[in-house]
Amino acid sequence: MALVKINFLGFPLVEELDIVGPFEVFGKILDVTDHDCELTILAPTEVVVCKHGLQILRTRSLDQKEGGTILVVPGGKGAREPSKERFKVVDFLRAAHAGYRFTLSVCTGTFLLDEAGILTNRVCTTHTVFQEELRLFGYCITLFLPPLSEPLVFRFLSQPQRFKQMLAKVHLFVNLLPSQMQHFEEVTR
Repeated sequence: MALVKINFLGFPLVEELDIVGPFEVFGKILDVTDHDCELTILAPTEVVVCKHGLQILRTRSLDQKEGGTILVVPGGKGAREPSKERFKVVDFLRAAHAGYRFTLSVCTGTFLLDEAGILTNRVCTTHTVFQEELRLFGYCITLFLPPLSEPLVFRFLSQPQRFKQMLAKVHLFVNLLPSQMQHFEEVTR
């Protein structure tokens, strides 16, 4: 079976959950399927220092020309605030987007896709705090939040909105895997 290549963009001040959560979920492909899966961190710098201090070593620079099956674009403060690294990420997205079967944004990673011109004529979403800003850019906003089971919600009533936002990120990737496995098989044949 051919290789499923999943690349994750890293940049300074990326939100840890936005990059590590999907990385872990997609890593489970190796555990639950017979697919060969390559997980790669693409970044403009050797070391990505995330919002809360986690340091991630890149696998490859943004100079690589090879695409893949999935490109994951995480969010965080670094996706919204100008920096030389952010501009390199946007330039990479413009050039590399077409080389991927799927491009997925997490949370405010949507703003990077917008700046790269990838969201034209598309429905999109972002973190609830930033949805109005996307609407002002002229986008139709949708909220992806799969139903939560009752026992799970009741356990976390102290901060239900924060928990729902965190679960939405994880649910996106957990739900994408089974629904898209047929596409992985088509792409890897």
